[in-house]
Amino acid sequence: MGEPKRWESALQIIVDLLRTDGQPRKDNEIVSVVKQLPVIACNMDLQFKDRALSPRFGHGAFLVCLEALYKKLTGDDLQYTSLVGKPSEITFRFAEHVLTKESQRMGHTDPIKTMYLVGDTPEVDIAGCNLYQRYIDRLRQSRHRDGNGNDIGNRSASNGKMRMEDGTLPGCRSVPDDAEFSAQTVERVVALLVCTGVYLPRPEQDREEEGDLRPVHGHRDFPSCAQLNEPARVCRDVEDAVEYILESENFEC
Repeated sequence: MGEPKRWESALQIIVDLLRTDGQPRKDNEIVSVVKQLPVIACNMDLQFKDRALSPRFGHGAFLVCLEALYKKLTGDDLQYTSLVGKPSEITFRFAEHVLTKESQRMGHTDPIKTMYLVGDTPEVDIAGCNLYQRYIDRLRQSRHRDGNGNDIGNRSASNGKMRMEDGTLPGCRSVPDDAEFSAQTVERVVALLVCTGVYLPRPEQDREEEGDLRPVHGHRDFPSCAQLNEPARVCRDVEDAVEYILESENFEC
């Protein structure tokens, strides 16, 4: 659920378990692994900002090592049962659920239509916001169209809840249809990027464009494109981001 302190030991133990079908006391050469053990990974940040001048390795870096070792030793790609945490769509769906619950607790009855998110890493925080925008756009379309393109309105699932499945997502990133979430109401996700963490502003002529041969810092199982990493606005810091949100919503303190 987070990067371990002793990577060598953690990597060895996890790979041992995966290669022996959870039976590390047995020789992996004689254990028949029919189906890989479930693997759930949380947080895909390759780096994070700490007290050092350069960003530190995050849990995403640990996953890169785990995937490489597993591939090298078995010849197979490591398969994840679930990827949670940013930039996974289910994490932002949960964030909307929590915001809705808090809004209701405060006595507000109107559904949340716009969700602002503040982050300091384009490939994780901002990409996650934009991926969630794509998710709710597809979800809205699927609520009104069936497989034959016919208009079906806001049809609910068999359990009476609104559908949350998205067939375009891989299983490790999908939102379960039986998840106990509040109704999905957000229509617009606004990604605000702050300059106080991993992200450092670059000169305008050095902006990332589609096709640029820049290192990919996002996780293997997420799409990589410059458009996903583009925020709605770059803010100086969190205070600047909050001021922008209040101004956008015509809120006077």
